Amino acid sequence: MNLSIEGVLRTLSVNLNKLIPLLVLVATALFLFGVVRYIAAAGDEEKTKEARRLIIYGIIGLATIIAVWGLVAIVIDFIFGTKTIPNIPGGDVVNPI
Repeated sequence: MNLSIEGVLRTLSVNLNKLIPLLVLVATALFLFGVVRYIAAAGDEEKTKEARRLIIYGIIGLATIIAVWGLVAIVIDFIFGTKTIPNIPGGDVVNPI
């Protein structure tokens, strides 16, 4: 087990890159569940409000996940000067040409 700062950051990065796609999946499922409930509400005002709330929570969740992922990539690039293009979580780092 590597207890250096680089080793800890690498381990944290690997684990977060596995967690982010799962969080995106959950937020997308919440959004789609809200859409299905909205369609199934058939004009019932209370059910429509609940479905709209689920849709909004799903959109906010997706926006938050993507914003935090991008912000972390920018901060890491600023601190460590890696000059890499951030990749989609779960993929490999893309180096600029």
